Amino acid sequence: EIEAETGISSKEFSVAYCPLEKVNSGCKLLVFVERKSHLESLENDVYEKARHVTVDVVGMISATHSIYGESFSGTVVDAGASKISVAKFTDGKVSSIEVIRAGFESMLGHEDLTARFKRIAGKEFVLIGGGALDDSLVEFLKGKGIRFEVPEISPFGELTPLYYNSYGLWRFRLSSCRADFKKFHFISSEILSRYKREITISLISLIVSLLLLTAGEYLRFSAAKQRYKALDAALKREISGAIGDGKVVAPKIQLNQEFEKLKKKVSFYLLDSPSLIGMVGSISSSVVKGVNVYSLSVSAVEETAKISGISESNNSLNEFRQKLIKYFKNVTISSSKKVKGGIKFTIEVQGVKVED
Repeated sequence: EIEAETGISSKEFSVAYCPLEKVNSGCKLLVFVERKSHLESLENDVYEKARHVTVDVVGMISATHSIYGESFSGTVVDAGASKISVAKFTDGKVSSIEVIRAGFESMLGHEDLTARFKRIAGKEFVLIGGGALDDSLVEFLKGKGIRFEVPEISPFGELTPLYYNSYGLWRFRLSSCRADFKKFHFISSEILSRYKREITISLISLIVSLLLLTAGEYLRFSAAKQRYKALDAALKREISGAIGDGKVVAPKIQLNQEFEKLKKKVSFYLLDSPSLIGMVGSISSSVVKGVNVYSLSVSAVEETAKISGISESNNSLNEFRQKLIKYFKNVTISSSKKVKGGIKFTIEVQGVKVED
């Protein structure tokens, strides 16, 4: 609970307590929290003097008892800049303490927060903290019909609300209640003897739970191991087929070696270059009526081709060129000359287009 309230890991702080009152159900305790790093940094003599550790709410309770008496009944509201603490007293004993995690400025004009505050604090209380000296809050509370008293004692005068908790902490030093971090033993022999049966049952339940958890983890591990073996065997069979039914010793290395062999074959047979037959087929399918091709020179490596022939007219030649553009990136009529029977031409193409 302390870890959730403070946001600090329980490994980083120490917890101590002192008994306040013995009741039928047990004992009421006052709990104190301090960072271990702070305690470890204190000198031994200073540490002994710092054995009573308090918080602002403890100071508020102590000051209320000192100023309003040990039998005070009522409500005290500490309106701070970051939080609002509300303590209710019945015959001098604290009946409830609630903390609103918002400062008094956040409450101004915020209906939901105001409604929550009125429900917790009521319509009459003692007002302390910085909010007691803030004109906006004072007028706001008066406008809501809330009655409140702002304490004023010597030597603080009108600044009493600011020093109320500090004054209470100063008074608290006279209390017989101390929090001893060095001698803290929460599980005493009295508790062990009183709750021996419950503690024994809890320990047995814990041991059984751990055994069941361990058995479950072992079964899950065994099942996972069997699945791994099955997958490993299937993988080795596939790799063995890929490398020619050889024995699989080092799958990653053997696959890389097989890939390198395939790359060399691809390079040798020009399988990664455009097909020579494919380029010729593209040129052949582009020939239109009125165009006769007499010579064709193709390089699949350089992705180039030179086409020579005779066209009956310029229209036929342009139509032939437009069809070539569908298959090649660059199509250029490098020469054309009128001769007997039509137009003699030479077309150069470069770069095969790849369809998406």
